[in-house]
Amino acid sequence: MLDGLNAGPTARGQVSRRSGAALAVIGTKGAPGTSECAASLAERWPAVLVELDALGGALDLRFAGGPRRGGLLELVRAAGSADGVVGELLERWLADADGWPPVLLGPPEFERDLSELAHPGAVSNALAALRSHFPLIICDLGFLLAEGMHTGPAACIHREALLSADAVVLVIGARGQQIGHGIAQLGLLLGPLALPPERVFVVVNGCGGPASVSRQSLELTFAAALAEGGLAVNAWLPWDKRALARTARRGYPLARAHLRGPYARALTGLLDQLRSAVPGIARAEASF
Repeated sequence: MLDGLNAGPTARGQVSRRSGAALAVIGTKGAPGTSECAASLAERWPAVLVELDALGGALDLRFAGGPRRGGLLELVRAAGSADGVVGELLERWLADADGWPPVLLGPPEFERDLSELAHPGAVSNALAALRSHFPLIICDLGFLLAEGMHTGPAACIHREALLSADAVVLVIGARGQQIGHGIAQLGLLLGPLALPPERVFVVVNGCGGPASVSRQSLELTFAAALAEGGLAVNAWLPWDKRALARTARRGYPLARAHLRGPYARALTGLLDQLRSAVPGIARAEASF
């Protein structure tokens, strides 16, 4: 699996000079399709997909029943150990399935291990370890960034991943309540987290789907909401009924399920934007 990504393990005691890029994909309340977007992006690149949804992600459900020999928690512990050597262990920890990129799953009982994963530096050290072995890491994050006036352990995990990433993709659903949640989430990314606008890419998912707002109304709403931050919608991902049906049958990521479908074509446009706008991604592709 590692050889297929052209990223063999680093020898024990040897520090790798390679550094891959990290992309964080985050959504909002209301299930806007974040995990599908993250999985489809990872499937299109030589990447490893990391489940970092501290609320309990959808990826673990997709791989339910398969053998588990380790995952995110084991990587966090190894990266924080004295020698920090993880290369020879990654092969065992990565989940594999037909049509999927290599996946590093979260712990089976995320809630039980939250405090360990939320320890300052735990997530960033784990991602740094992955960067030395893969050209691109795509993190599937949970939406929670704050809990009232406090930042609980789940929010701490998500925030640390966002701040460690080279770029952030915010997935917003095209239905009424999802739009409001998305605009509020963008405010957190640009406000309290102070992410540079040039590192934030906005995706509207489910356009033309059931109960979605019309494309014209969406364009007007987001033009006004994003203008203050100097942002625009980077990709409009359409509702792809055929891809959804094939995903349900075969279990593939959405873009893989219908390679020439409208969702996959729109995602290709986002890939091109990320490649040209984020130097770390282009360097990673060229150097690995």
